[in-house]
Amino acid sequence: MKIKCNEVVSLWVATFLFGIFFFGACKPANTVSKWIKLEGETMGTTYHITLEGSEMDKMQVVVDSTLQIINASLSTYIPTSFISRFNDSENGEFVQTTGDSELEIHFQNVWNISQKCYYLSRGAFDPAASPLFRIWGFAEKKRSVLPEKMVIDSVLTEVGFDSIRFRPFHKSAKEQSVNFNAVAKGYGVDKVFEALKNSGIKNLMVEIGGEVRAEGVNPNGGVWRIGINKPEENSSPDDFITTVNLDNESMATSGNYRNYYYLNGKKYSHTVDPRTGYPTESDILSATIMAPTCAEADALATACMVLGSKQSVEMLAKTKGVKAVLITGLTDQDIIRFGF
Repeated sequence: MKIKCNEVVSLWVATFLFGIFFFGACKPANTVSKWIKLEGETMGTTYHITLEGSEMDKMQVVVDSTLQIINASLSTYIPTSFISRFNDSENGEFVQTTGDSELEIHFQNVWNISQKCYYLSRGAFDPAASPLFRIWGFAEKKRSVLPEKMVIDSVLTEVGFDSIRFRPFHKSAKEQSVNFNAVAKGYGVDKVFEALKNSGIKNLMVEIGGEVRAEGVNPNGGVWRIGINKPEENSSPDDFITTVNLDNESMATSGNYRNYYYLNGKKYSHTVDPRTGYPTESDILSATIMAPTCAEADALATACMVLGSKQSVEMLAKTKGVKAVLITGLTDQDIIRFGF
């Protein structure tokens, strides 16, 4: 069961697992501990989890069962998922949940997170904007010709998260749909993290598709340090422009330098502004957000790519408990650090 890779953002952080930089003092020689590494596929990408514990099989069950319910709620690739049934439903139709209220709860949680970011970003983050990505060729297939203005204007009437009403279990118009790909992986990280914490794990790092949440210490006994990929088209996964420490925090990175195409000699980035209907020409190459939850970091990073550096800083200044690394070039002078 998979959720499609983010249509709004490409994520290029460190290659995780033990590709993460571990710094800090080693544990004392008389301290006995066991570190477990779990990895697999989910949401159209991969996950890597490092934790201090001794029950590998039990922890794997915790991870798998959590991801299964998240996918059953939020995956647009599963016809029977809650989000698929919501999108396919008629105006005012009750969305059946097959008796599992967890599906409703996760959908409502992500809806609320997305709505908050939608208004905070003044529409730069829009879970109802999928039709725009399709006409620009950033969904199923690339374009051979540019979409006409008349088509773009028509599609713009279909987007706008504020036009969709979710009053539990129904929407206000048949043609309306939502896509939470820009926040689902971050939300999945949060839910897996919480499930492991509830199982008694204190030192852990959870990563799904480049979205990270970490707490406690790493295997060397130090703070979790995560590398941010250099925002270059041909950079390798372990080519970092800078690193950040995660001390009981979450982190998400968004970039526009991997997913693009050239048409008539012009480069078109997959970061489309839902407010105008056209690919944005933001000065940000990569936006990394650190926040209390990974879902919040995920949504804010996506919004920053649309807003550009000046408006992003203005937006983040209104948000409590967040830090940001906004990269506008390939030198240290091109890195804007907010909240540190």
